[in-house]
Amino acid sequence: MNKITNIYFIIYLLIFLIKIANSQTVQVFDVSDQSIDTHNKYPIVSTQNYCIFEIYILSVFEIELDGESFSISTNYTPPPFQTTTISSTLILSNSTSQLHLLKFLNFYDGQYAIDVQSQIYGFSGSTIVNLNCELYDENSLEFEFTSNNRKEILMFSFNGILTIKGLKYSAGGTLDITPGALIPSFYDSSKRISTFTFGIFKLQQPDNSDLLNTNYTIKFYNFSKNITITPLYYNYSNNQNNLCLVYPQSKNFTKNSYFGSAIYTVLTNYTDNYPLLSGKFSTKYIFDKPNPAYQTENGIVYIQEFFGLGNISFQFYTQYGSSVVLLNDSTFQINEIPSITKLPSVADNIIYDNPDIGNHNYSKSMVTFYFNSISKFDDIKMIYSHRWSSETLRFPFGFESGNNFKYFYGSSFLQELASPNHLTDSTIDIVLKYYMGQSSRLSSYLLVDQNNDTIPEIDLTLVEFKHLYHSIYLVRIMFNENINCGVIGLDSESYNMVEFLDDEGNNNSGDGGGPIYEINHKTDGGINDVVVYDYFGNRIYGNSLTQSFYSINPPLYYDQSIFRPYILGIQNVSFLFNNIDTSNRSVDNIMYLNFTDPNASIRVFFLYHYNNDQSFDFMDYAVWNSTIKMFQMEFTIPANYKSGQLSYTLSMGVCSISSYFLPDSYQLNVTSSKFDLYGPIFKTIIKSSSNYPNSVKWLLEIEEQVNGFDRGEIIVRGEMDGSIYKFQLTTLSKINGNQLLGQYEIVVNISNVFCVSQNYVITDVRLYDSQGFFSDFNLTGEFIQSKNPFINYLDDPLINIISLECGTYIDDSPPILLSFKSWKNISKEDDSQTLSFEFQVSDPESGIKDGQLPIVYSTTSLLKTIYNQSEIKSIDGDIITYRCMIRVPFGFSYLSDVVFSVYGLINNGGYYSGYSAKRLLEEVTKTDYKMTGFILSKKPIITDTTKITSSGGGLLINGKNFKSGDIVEITYSSNSSIGKKSSTPKYIYFSSIFIDDIIATRQPFKIKIIQLNGNNSNEYIVYPKVFNFNYNDQLPTIQPTVEPTIQPTAEPTIQPTTQPTIRPIPCSGNPECGGINNGYCKQNYGCICYSPWIGIDCTSKVIIVPQPQPNTTNPSTTIIIDDDDDNNNNNNNSEDIIFQSLLSLVSLREVDFNSKPVNTFNFERWIYSRIDNFTNKYETTITVPPTGSNENSTTTTITATLQWFKEKSSIQFANQNLTMNPSSIKYTIELNQYKFLNKLNGLQLVMSASLSSSETNDICSDKQFGETTDEYDDISNYLKIQVGDHSLYGRFIKRAIVDTFPKTISNELLDSSMNPISSASSSQSYIGIIIPNYGNSIIIDPDFSVLIDSKSASSSSKNSICTTNNNSKLTKAQLAGIIVGSVCFASIVIISITYLLIKKSKQKIFLKKMNLKLKNVN
Repeated sequence: MNKITNIYFIIYLLIFLIKIANSQTVQVFDVSDQSIDTHNKYPIVSTQNYCIFEIYILSVFEIELDGESFSISTNYTPPPFQTTTISSTLILSNSTSQLHLLKFLNFYDGQYAIDVQSQIYGFSGSTIVNLNCELYDENSLEFEFTSNNRKEILMFSFNGILTIKGLKYSAGGTLDITPGALIPSFYDSSKRISTFTFGIFKLQQPDNSDLLNTNYTIKFYNFSKNITITPLYYNYSNNQNNLCLVYPQSKNFTKNSYFGSAIYTVLTNYTDNYPLLSGKFSTKYIFDKPNPAYQTENGIVYIQEFFGLGNISFQFYTQYGSSVVLLNDSTFQINEIPSITKLPSVADNIIYDNPDIGNHNYSKSMVTFYFNSISKFDDIKMIYSHRWSSETLRFPFGFESGNNFKYFYGSSFLQELASPNHLTDSTIDIVLKYYMGQSSRLSSYLLVDQNNDTIPEIDLTLVEFKHLYHSIYLVRIMFNENINCGVIGLDSESYNMVEFLDDEGNNNSGDGGGPIYEINHKTDGGINDVVVYDYFGNRIYGNSLTQSFYSINPPLYYDQSIFRPYILGIQNVSFLFNNIDTSNRSVDNIMYLNFTDPNASIRVFFLYHYNNDQSFDFMDYAVWNSTIKMFQMEFTIPANYKSGQLSYTLSMGVCSISSYFLPDSYQLNVTSSKFDLYGPIFKTIIKSSSNYPNSVKWLLEIEEQVNGFDRGEIIVRGEMDGSIYKFQLTTLSKINGNQLLGQYEIVVNISNVFCVSQNYVITDVRLYDSQGFFSDFNLTGEFIQSKNPFINYLDDPLINIISLECGTYIDDSPPILLSFKSWKNISKEDDSQTLSFEFQVSDPESGIKDGQLPIVYSTTSLLKTIYNQSEIKSIDGDIITYRCMIRVPFGFSYLSDVVFSVYGLINNGGYYSGYSAKRLLEEVTKTDYKMTGFILSKKPIITDTTKITSSGGGLLINGKNFKSGDIVEITYSSNSSIGKKSSTPKYIYFSSIFIDDIIATRQPFKIKIIQLNGNNSNEYIVYPKVFNFNYNDQLPTIQPTVEPTIQPTAEPTIQPTTQPTIRPIPCSGNPECGGINNGYCKQNYGCICYSPWIGIDCTSKVIIVPQPQPNTTNPSTTIIIDDDDDNNNNNNNSEDIIFQSLLSLVSLREVDFNSKPVNTFNFERWIYSRIDNFTNKYETTITVPPTGSNENSTTTTITATLQWFKEKSSIQFANQNLTMNPSSIKYTIELNQYKFLNKLNGLQLVMSASLSSSETNDICSDKQFGETTDEYDDISNYLKIQVGDHSLYGRFIKRAIVDTFPKTISNELLDSSMNPISSASSSQSYIGIIIPNYGNSIIIDPDFSVLIDSKSASSSSKNSICTTNNNSKLTKAQLAGIIVGSVCFASIVIISITYLLIKKSKQKIFLKKMNLKLKNVN
């Protein structure tokens, strides 16, 4: 039986082998790009006569290869004495196929038919590869040279571009030119045109030869071509008497910041637009070109910074006539800043924990790093990097205890798991990078080996690579099987795979493939490399896509030619206004251009401001206008721009062309009587400090003599305790002067009870002028020194430092975290997740420092961290309760646990503390230091959109979970005739939707995704960029007359004794400020009250009242105070008194510059909606009449949000810290765009406030309006309406958010013109909130509280109204006493019932009257 079996097996085997021998062959394919330029070449160098070819050969066999490789050979034998070679390299392989790259090197001119053979297991196959090497033909080629006609010299500038026409194939190599070489830049495959960028760079000093034409020879194998190149500079210049100065003038300079330096300026009277100006430093190998900054009556000032440290030699060259001359030859000593932060090279200690914090196997361990300080810490940027992840986390993250001179660092991270098949080391570093590339290797910890999976064999298929919009491309990648979600790396960008998994019906390729990952990738140069790591760090795929295949079955080649278009195909560049005058006005304009592909991504760069790195100040994309069949881009030219042609660059993919090389008809011509690209500077600075009250102050004189100062931000930090103080400056917050030269005050107030001696340092400054140009300073970060606002004080390294001396007190007992709670909220509407925290902090020794709010951090195992600043919920003695909320981004913590940490607890004694996750676990909570179980929402989410202008058009919507059939619901503003509209997308992908039918609108609009299954997305607001194309040749009539200067002044013009020119607020009360327990007096700022006292004399006290019922008709609030419920009642009258306050919005008035109303809008119908238990929203609209005969009416929306504060809270509005008293109500009022009659007009929002009492006899009413100061030294207006011993107190802060920026506003009492109704028992006032002329929106934020006063209103006040008691009548209490004394007990019962009925009836009548008054007001 066994013999028969063996015989049959042998027979079958023979038959099988015969079939193989008769039918099996190797299939061989030339799968190279079949375009003409692949198999046809010019020599790689123009003087050579041989070519190089790269051909891809695919070999396929039907039997599995079992690890064997095909052998590739050819029948080609090179002629004698030639260096021709053929090499083969394996690129990709699978079980039955292999892809090889064949390089044919040094094939001499001629045609070749080469038989390429592939063999394996004795079987073979072949294919013919045809190659053609052809020399350049002199008779068919045309040469054109376009010079740089602008003479505008940047750090690297090109003389011109050389175009060769008449080519058969791409000139893909280099042209041999004497001297130098030309590298190809652009190629038009259809027209057979190659373009070469021609640059001549000289590293040595310029000389006279740079002013002359130069002859060059382009060499080919059998001919040559001579061309003449014009110089980058003018042959002759009428310039003379240039002035080159170095600041500071001292030749021994010490930096005042990590990246600070000296600068030099050049004043030139050139009439030429772009002169020869060239500086050379011994510390830099090339010359620098100073940048034009501003214009004076003597010429244009150019500025550049020094480079390097130590002994530096400096030479500066310029051109006089037809000669290059040396203008400055100096030597300087530049010294480093006295102290620079250093961190230890490795962590002092690493501790591992296995707290079993998750329910999956991706992150079950925690590792904590510790080290002690080795130097003083400045606020440096700290980058934590780990494999493919990095996170920038600044102070206070990681700082557990101490102060900046001696601290202890501790931070916890989740330790990820690893596969035993890990392809890298068994250790993973977390590296902390900081100043100038220095780093601290926090860890080298062992990976936790808990995953025993083997590494799968992964194949990648690029399912789709499609241009979506602008520079955004859709990348859809599929793998042949499921993998543990990790990271996909596309070049330098990494993407968490969980966030981009398309599993909603689009995840199958139809051939049994794995999941599809869809990424919106922004790139201008394509994708060069793809790398994939699973969650355990295994590098499971990696390949270069550049000129290579990425898939073998089927063979797929990634074509990057779309990123190398022929940029010179852009034609007919023009502008809506080709010639403009920017003197004291900015101009909105439109660029038009033609290109053959309407789907092209064309970027336009405008060089408005010259920076050291020659970066562009403005970039946007041209969009296709289907009506005019052209691309267009809307943009703004800033006011007072330099006369000449505006520089721009057109870019497509990796190709770009400068306007320097384009015809004159393509240019935008600018004229201006003034020129200013320089930001505001500090002209003078006066520093001071004081004790009792403890404070430090900078008096800053800000100068911007052409464009005018607009806004700025200054950050001050405590050098020892790391405390931070942010100041927002606007033109309305100045204390003296104007936009061109104004005084501003920066004051930091410190506790008078506990104070530590330390320096307070200005660490960050950014000042903007009205055109958006800025000056910049950063103590530890990089900035452009030539734009330093301290430019007048470069010789004073201490100008930004003030020392406050408070004695030797230090509280080295850091704040303590008493409790910490965390929980997660999931929205039922859109599945969004929010982390909520509440924790208590105490420092019984010196207390927590005012204004310093701790930060809560949430970190995943990939170092990804989200965080937010906390806010104060309540204060009870030395215990402060904080709360914090953090919105969780989509996919942030899916498949990863998170750990929490809290840092930034600062006391008044110079010490801080923080709590890593490990410290939270050990000292505070066993559970709430971590969290797991995060969901991945399946509902559609809109995350962002591309930009859009007021002209409308296309909009790319980015997000997640989009599906086929989705509709975009667009809600336009109420002044639009369209209202709500549904848009059908042009295309839909999992992560992007594109619509092209946005109407022209100047108002923000809302979008929402509507799905067939009822899962609608979040509502997203889109803010269009508004342009006004109304340029005319008539210049503005108002022009600044003072010329700019940044010359350092020898002495400050402001004497140190000068006081701020603010209106001082006197301290009131007897005793002053209510006595030592109620508050204290601060010079010029009035009384500073201790909570809960309030008022100008700190004698009123906030009382707790029930939350009022919301009015569903209009945003009015009725607050009822019953004496029975008033715990602070000082009224000895046995009869209860009812107080009622009314707050309402009355009208909106447009007023002229004399405050005279020109339009009045009464509020009629409001739409009410409830946000939560404490917040209600009201919305109404007004119709604004047209400003001209050819215009239509417009609509403005007013939104009022009323929020009730049950407890004392700290909030921030317009960058101003505010304390909300308990039982107070805040009105947040927002107006969208309003069409003013003219630019000088403003608005006035009228509010009414009243307080009434049910008691009408022997009572007085009073009212006050003035200025008051809070604990943050912010001055506000206040309105106090008093009846008896109760008051309604309104605070009207002098700030608003105007067009997204904080700006100062004003408030005024309108009683003299509005005729309020007042009596002894009732008082009413009208307040006008003055709103400046604005563009898109404004938000204001008054609030109100109810007070009990130490003293009742009396006739002694000039504003009081009083009544006296009628002695002929008895009070009800007196009457009750008589009756009690004369009748029986039964009578008492009857009288008591009667009294209650009278009181109830009286209360109803009182409330009815007040409601009638409210209706009359509204």
